[in-house]
Amino acid sequence: MAVDYYIINATQRKFLGLICNRPNHATVPFFYADRRVGGLGTCRLNDNADIWTIARAAQFLTCRDPTVRNICREQLHNTIRRGFRNEHPGVMPVGEYFSGSVDGGLYRLRYAEAGSNLWTLARQAAKRLGVRIDVSGDENLRIVADHVSVCPFKAVRGLRKVARQRYTRDLISDKSHQGVVATDLSLEDKSKDMARLVSCRTSLSFRDWRYLHRVRLDILPLRGHSWFCSQDQDTSCRRCGKENETGFHVLNHCEEGLQLATKRHNTIQDLLESLLVKQGHDVTINNPREKPLSWLCEIPRSLSSTSR
Repeated sequence: MAVDYYIINATQRKFLGLICNRPNHATVPFFYADRRVGGLGTCRLNDNADIWTIARAAQFLTCRDPTVRNICREQLHNTIRRGFRNEHPGVMPVGEYFSGSVDGGLYRLRYAEAGSNLWTLARQAAKRLGVRIDVSGDENLRIVADHVSVCPFKAVRGLRKVARQRYTRDLISDKSHQGVVATDLSLEDKSKDMARLVSCRTSLSFRDWRYLHRVRLDILPLRGHSWFCSQDQDTSCRRCGKENETGFHVLNHCEEGLQLATKRHNTIQDLLESLLVKQGHDVTINNPREKPLSWLCEIPRSLSSTSR
């Protein structure tokens, strides 16, 4: 029975959209891009099916059991011979076959009456994903895609990483505000804070987690967004009333919010001070301020400590 992955993928995205409180105009790469840049990090179901097909074919060919390995290789060789008919090459082009090449007699395979087996499915899957299988030796089989090269028993993880990287590039290259947010998050390539927020180990409540995705995509229903309010309506901030109400303003410039940010910063500073004192350091707080701090400039505070 043929599987319509287009319908299944659309159903999967709809279900994930309900969980994440995602609006309909969020881009498709958001579901499959890396969590580090604001994506969900899931795998498209048809890509996942192709990845497992390639992985299983490669694992059978490098199986530790010599009986299983030899049977699988003979099956593969018989499948390739059908394309060459009476012409038997000295060396079986296994790598070229899996990579979807049509050189030599391989183009005849599409017309051969061989039916479908694991090797023909792996060939089709590798062609769809742009995967090359390097068979430079009997025991040295590598699966190569983009700049990633993995051995068979790590094929699933490696190819899923390749798929995420491709969708991540698609999300970053998006010209909408969603792509701009992803581009900003990608500048910090060493931090895993964003990925940790949407993992199963997140410290956020489920209610907060639902709003997190809208914040990351910058698609909160704020007045400053043209898709939410028309030009005839008031776009000023509902709290301070001074600037357009956008996600950047709410998080970085709103005076009402900056007071809370200052309070949070003071709490963290006091915690650091108490920890340094417990470690036996003399702590001095430079330039203390009580007014709301501005994120447009550096925080004019520093902690200097000396050992006792």
